[in-house]
Amino acid sequence: MPNDPGLPDLAEQLNHLFTSVRTAQGQPRWNNETASLEIARTGLTMSSAYLSQLRNGKRLNPSARHLAALADLFGVPMEYFFDPGRRSVIDDDLQLLTALRDTGARRLALHAQGLSPASVENVLGIIDQLRRLENLPATPA
Repeated sequence: MPNDPGLPDLAEQLNHLFTSVRTAQGQPRWNNETASLEIARTGLTMSSAYLSQLRNGKRLNPSARHLAALADLFGVPMEYFFDPGRRSVIDDDLQLLTALRDTGARRLALHAQGLSPASVENVLGIIDQLRRLENLPATPA
């Protein structure tokens, strides 16, 4: 199609993935250069300049192979780029994984294992009170 708009939200989606997928130390897992090198290990060429163009919206229509490589790189299904409903679920999962990398959050989750539903609700109530005391939103954004 000559007027194919490609994936108009691709830049936002990619930037979100680059921001959300982090190392155990909390640093972004990839940047354009490291992502390009990792993708090259699969035998596919994707320059850091091309990644930059995808991320700033100058290129909107990558090949299926490039999209598949990006999906693999970030550990998401290709549907992430096409299905807003599925993307929302995946984004929630990424947010949870990021939270679980926080040592304190992980310890809380592990300690809550095996508690009755009523006890879990009590713990959540205490956490909500602590968040209010520290002027934090009721749930993290």
